[in-house]
Amino acid sequence: MKTAERLFQDFIQAAGLPVGNSVVMRERRPEADAEPSWVIATGNLPDDAKERYEKAVTRLRERHPHVNWGHVKDREGVWRIIRALKTA
Repeated sequence: MKTAERLFQDFIQAAGLPVGNSVVMRERRPEADAEPSWVIATGNLPDDAKERYEKAVTRLRERHPHVNWGHVKDREGVWRIIRALKTA
C-alpha cells in the first residue's frame, strides 16, 4: 500500500499545477471498500491545469484508493492532512 506522502508527491508531479497553487490532501473514512481513503483539493485553476488535475486524481483513485496515513502527523480536527504550496 502506498503511503499518503508518496501519493501526494505523485499527484503534485502528475497534475502540473501552476506556481502559487496550494494543494491539500485530507484523510477520509470510506463508507464502502471501493471508496478512496483520501481527497485532494486545490484552488481555482485555468482550464488546462484543471484538466490535468482531474486526470491525475482519477488515475490515482483508480490505482491507489487506499493509502497508509500512519506517518502523517499534521491534523485538521480528527483527520490527518498534508498541505503544500506549489513554488516551482
